[in-house]
Amino acid sequence: MKKIIGALSLILIVSALIIGCKGGKISTPKNTVNEYYSFLKSGKVEKALSLTTMSDEEIKKEVAKYEGFKFDLKDYEILSEEIVEDGKTATVKVKYSFTSTMSDKTENKEDKIKLELIEGVWKIKD
Repeated sequence: MKKIIGALSLILIVSALIIGCKGGKISTPKNTVNEYYSFLKSGKVEKALSLTTMSDEEIKKEVAKYEGFKFDLKDYEILSEEIVEDGKTATVKVKYSFTSTMSDKTENKEDKIKLELIEGVWKIKD
């Protein structure tokens, strides 16, 4: 009986450590999009793109392509989250405001972000 209790205790401790190391965040489409826009707002473009289905190589090319281009995300709001019945794809509607090198005035946009579930993690389709 002591061995069973000891084994269960060990399993619970290891599980708690694994969850704690992941930050306890549960991957949802809404959380992924929120994190993506949060990274963009703080200027961390590579980190934002790491939440997409792009490979590391594609991310580097994308960042290099827009070098010198200024994009300043002012604010964003997640409007809705819709997960398809099969649970493998989703759409998150987001509204945001930004300025860029193309225009000095603040522009407002709404987008539908498509996501897919890959190995238990929601990724933004590129």
